[in-house]
Amino acid sequence: MTPIKEQLLQEIERTPDNLIKEVLDFLQFVKTKQKREQILVENDSDVKNMEEMDGEELRDRPIWELFEEFTENIPEEILAQLPTDGAEKHDYYIYGTPKKM
Repeated sequence: MTPIKEQLLQEIERTPDNLIKEVLDFLQFVKTKQKREQILVENDSDVKNMEEMDGEELRDRPIWELFEEFTENIPEEILAQLPTDGAEKHDYYIYGTPKKM
């Protein structure tokens, strides 16, 4: 185990449970952020590859194939966090307005 992990575990042992919950939330947030940043880098590479394609080649392919290719590197846990109601509640997702049921 690395010295940093050992130090973190020692701090966790001396920390009250209510703060541990916040630390856990923060750690999960940072890990998710890091995954998203990696996906952006991978997708940026995919976009560049698509830009290098002949425009006719792109037009000849169905949009769902292009979408599949563009999203194939996104991990399932990230996809599971995406809204499933599409544009139905877009004001909520964009502006934070209350959801309309």
